Amino acid sequence: MTRFIPMTSGIIGILLFVIPGLVLAQSTIEDGAKLVEQKRFGEAKSVFESILKKEPKNAAVHFQLGRLMFRNLGNIDGAVEHMEEAVELDERNAEYHFELGRAYGQQAQEANIFSKMRLAGKVKDKFRQAVELQPQTVRYRVALMQYYLQAPGIIGGSVSKARAQAAEVMKIDAYEGHMAEAAIARYEKDARATEQAYRDAIKVDPNNWRAYHQLGYLYLNEKRTSESISLFKKYVELAPDDANSYDSLGDGYMALGQVDSALAQYKKAVDVDPRFSASVYNLAVCYEKKGMKEKAVETYKQYLTLENDGKKAKTAKSKIKQLGS
Repeated sequence: MTRFIPMTSGIIGILLFVIPGLVLAQSTIEDGAKLVEQKRFGEAKSVFESILKKEPKNAAVHFQLGRLMFRNLGNIDGAVEHMEEAVELDERNAEYHFELGRAYGQQAQEANIFSKMRLAGKVKDKFRQAVELQPQTVRYRVALMQYYLQAPGIIGGSVSKARAQAAEVMKIDAYEGHMAEAAIARYEKDARATEQAYRDAIKVDPNNWRAYHQLGYLYLNEKRTSESISLFKKYVELAPDDANSYDSLGDGYMALGQVDSALAQYKKAVDVDPRFSASVYNLAVCYEKKGMKEKAVETYKQYLTLENDGKKAKTAKSKIKQLGS
């Protein structure tokens, strides 16, 4: 018979302190990735950092930690630091270059004018390197194309270079090629060419929702509201788990003045994703239009818990004051 020896509180305390450290020490990059999928971002960060203590030259872990900081933790400077380390350790990895380029782009948005120009050049270089390393990867070429479209000529912007990337995309993926053509036509404010490009994309892949979404808003802006609603309905059909599909259909009904129908769609969007702030705001607008002041104030306040800055937040605060008085 095995004798049972009770643990003292001191031993238990030691184990409670040591065991979490042992678990972290034994964690793998796959463990961290699973935590990211589960949206347990703080725990994932701890896992990646614990691995780096043992393997400071592990490019994959630097990349995973950098991407986590960039996408989920809002630490752009930290993200850049780790992604730069990943690129330095593995210069042939196209994805590392691409994500670092995206992180530089985010840094540029918050920088002064001189830093913006320096960082913009880095964005272009990283996207170009990603394309050179993996020329068949469409999203790398699309990102480079968008850079050429959006950047001023002084820092490398060029519509002709954007067209060249779009042509290469077309060779790889016809749907994405037409979507790239639509982006260029939209940049040039050629509504008919934009419309045709979206319609060509739909012909190539009628089960991809993106062209219906974009073409729907083109029609909505042109006051072709019934046509836009038809496209948004198709978007909902193809992407029922996407809150934005219902929000878009709600926008169509609002444009027709059908507030009850719009409200129903915005509710569906919030049911799918309670943190989808655009639909929360739009719900508040609907309640206000229906004269439901208390409900409107409540919903504007809900919006502010999700988005406390920006133009709509300022309007929400004003509405709360106005409707609550």
